[in-house]
Amino acid sequence: ESEYSFFAVSKSLFSLLFVWWAFAVIGVTRWRSLSPKQQFFVRCLLVPSFGFLLWGYVSSRLFYSLVPLAVIFAVCGVFAVPSLRHRWGAVLIVVGGSAILTSISFLPAVRAWLTAIA
Repeated sequence: ESEYSFFAVSKSLFSLLFVWWAFAVIGVTRWRSLSPKQQFFVRCLLVPSFGFLLWGYVSSRLFYSLVPLAVIFAVCGVFAVPSLRHRWGAVLIVVGGSAILTSISFLPAVRAWLTAIA
């Protein structure tokens, strides 16, 4: 059985958007530092990554098609952090924050609140 509710979409987007906004935006700003082959590869990923927009309905699983593109930009963004120690700290914050936000979305009170919003 498929569930296409606000809750299902939001719980999946918590971790995806946390990773995306944490480093991917920084990675996008480093576009010119990518080699021509890397830029070509990223351009080839654009259509499959945003293919969920062509789908007729919203499923929380559809948003995972953005992950490969987000990870590439996120890795570029992580390498923009000058210190190796700070890089590790930033990655741990993102992974921990994603786990916490996803866990919070499963709490009954939060689930009821998200369902009420929808």
